[in-house]
Amino acid sequence: MKSITRKGLNFIQKIGATPILLKIVHLPAVNSFFSFWEKRSLDDYRREYLLLKKYLDKAGLSLSGLSVLEVGSGGSVGMGYFFVAAGCKSWLATDLYSNLLTDANWIRNEKKIVGEISKKYWSEVKSFIKFNGDKIKIKPPFKFRKLDITHFNKSFENTFDVVISQAVFEHIDRKKLPAAIKNLSRYIKKGGIMIHEIDLRDHINVICPLNFYRYGEDRWNKLTRGTIFYTNRLRASDYKKEFMINDLQEIFCRSEVEKKALAPAPAISKDFQRYSKADLATTKLFTILIKH
Repeated sequence: MKSITRKGLNFIQKIGATPILLKIVHLPAVNSFFSFWEKRSLDDYRREYLLLKKYLDKAGLSLSGLSVLEVGSGGSVGMGYFFVAAGCKSWLATDLYSNLLTDANWIRNEKKIVGEISKKYWSEVKSFIKFNGDKIKIKPPFKFRKLDITHFNKSFENTFDVVISQAVFEHIDRKKLPAAIKNLSRYIKKGGIMIHEIDLRDHINVICPLNFYRYGEDRWNKLTRGTIFYTNRLRASDYKKEFMINDLQEIFCRSEVEKKALAPAPAISKDFQRYSKADLATTKLFTILIKH
């Protein structure tokens, strides 16, 4: 989330206008504006690349020579540029909502990103990404397509060495998440790896990032369903259970715990009273898994 967005949400909460924001953000035009407003810059993608590479190094892994499927990339190839430049075999960037192939706003933004990469890091990138006005042509080893991971795509089965997602799983309906994880596990080859970063915080309340525990499921869905602020509110333990069900073994894990997140403790809905305090206080999960 951009710093200016965080400051804006902070101000909205302080003046007690969050309910008004939640009402207007249901409007399609407003929701689309927020989605594009939160688009990432080249610096954001480079930070993501360097952080992911750091964790891969700690796990003794490299993506060199491997085929990668990134889900929820937004309307960009993003950090895929850096990984391919470093030796990755191929990179398929996918997203359910943002379409780099047809949306002029995302195409113009990608043109800016590619231009900056060409000047600062990798001049050859322009051989693979071509622009003609508000049109884009993407050549291998890069690809982009729209993809709904909650529906199985037979053509992807046993195709990729690696599947990556960043801040995607928490936005999937909790009833559809098991199918999404199962599908992704079928897309990677035996011995392949999955890399997921999951943001477990309230996406609208930056002052009290675990404030959403106070709402029951029906109330929460009514407030946020269909907006960029919706999250399924599943906890780290829920995701780990789903990984185990799909024979995905965790080989690296890093979690962040906000010690003051539950102090003073918010009112907690009965929906969350079965979780441990540690599970409730975990605000981010980064995991690398291998498929057996």
